[in-house]
Amino acid sequence: MEEQVYARHSCRTKYLAHVNTLLTDVQKTFIQRTPFGWLLSIDVEAKMSRTLLIELCSRWSERRGGFEVRSVFIPFTKLNVCLGLGVRVNGDMFKLFK
Repeated sequence: MEEQVYARHSCRTKYLAHVNTLLTDVQKTFIQRTPFGWLLSIDVEAKMSRTLLIELCSRWSERRGGFEVRSVFIPFTKLNVCLGLGVRVNGDMFKLFK
């Protein structure tokens, strides 16, 4: 029996866009100093592509840690995740698990 993976995702950017219009400049300044500063750039309702997500999942190479697209390997690192999430990548290194 072949195992199937289903991806379900949800993101309500319409609400975030509305909240961003209600924030004061001081509140925005505080948020910009956090890893969540990228949320302030959401100003419209965004749509997520289920088709794209399925394609990416099907091309993921666990062994190599990246995507294989048309026989080209595209590495995907922790830095890529941080940049995509808007998490800062500068500063002192620390070990999360000892």
